[in-house]
Amino acid sequence: MHPYSVTFHTSDDLVFKIISILLSLFIVGTWLYYSSHIKFIWRIIFTVVSGFSSYFIAIMFFGILQFSYSTVKDNLNSDKQIGTIISYKKFVSKSTSGSGKSRRSSKYNNTFYKPLLEYNDTKGAVERTYGDVSFSKNNKKKIGEEVQIIVKNKEVRMISSIKNFTFLVNILMLCFLFLFYYVFYNYAKTQDFENVGTVAITLFGFIIFPIAFVIIIYLFLNIGFEYFFQNKKYVLLIVIFFFAYLIYTADGITITDYIFYLNGSSEDVGIKWFVQAISEIPVLFL
Repeated sequence: MHPYSVTFHTSDDLVFKIISILLSLFIVGTWLYYSSHIKFIWRIIFTVVSGFSSYFIAIMFFGILQFSYSTVKDNLNSDKQIGTIISYKKFVSKSTSGSGKSRRSSKYNNTFYKPLLEYNDTKGAVERTYGDVSFSKNNKKKIGEEVQIIVKNKEVRMISSIKNFTFLVNILMLCFLFLFYYVFYNYAKTQDFENVGTVAITLFGFIIFPIAFVIIIYLFLNIGFEYFFQNKKYVLLIVIFFFAYLIYTADGITITDYIFYLNGSSEDVGIKWFVQAISEIPVLFL
């Protein structure tokens, strides 16, 4: 959870839960109506899987919508208050890379700090509570620094640029959740994925890729140097992948074109890929 983390709650609104149930029943009903020619056992399996999956997809979808709405509303809210950071509470989350049975697996401790904010309520009384945005050790604000906050029902929401960044990430998540739901609906109706490609290409080309590019630039400018480029192992990994991809590109394009330049045929290209694939098999056992 570094360099930042934002507290996120899934939707607990009863209306959204009811809508999510109706959406999942719509998928199930569509599937049962159009799949009468399929074996009964497969109809039951897809009914259960699609019903539960589409329900939780819808719940997550509405939860993200609520968070995004709160982010936009807080930025436009005229009732912003000033809170002062008086201390931090330290949290440590553990993560493991590699297989648990592998000798090369490594454990990492991710440390982040949740700020304790002091502010005045509507009656002028001094209140203290933790904010909903956490920071890394090197990115946390100084004690005594003031931040803008929104206070509602004794819950403090911080006005932070990381929430605007999270808002962009949420747009990507909404696109993926919509795509997943569309996949369930399309398969329930047609029992194939023929029409999914057009929707996927549209989402990726006009929404996902442009926003992903902005996010990558943000990560590079704000946290990339500290968490990636000061890590020698990560830099080595990037260098290895760079040369590996360089070789892969030359192999897949230049070598293939050179075979045709030497009057080779598609059969020669196929033999080349076959021999190359066979030679890669030992790597799978390392």
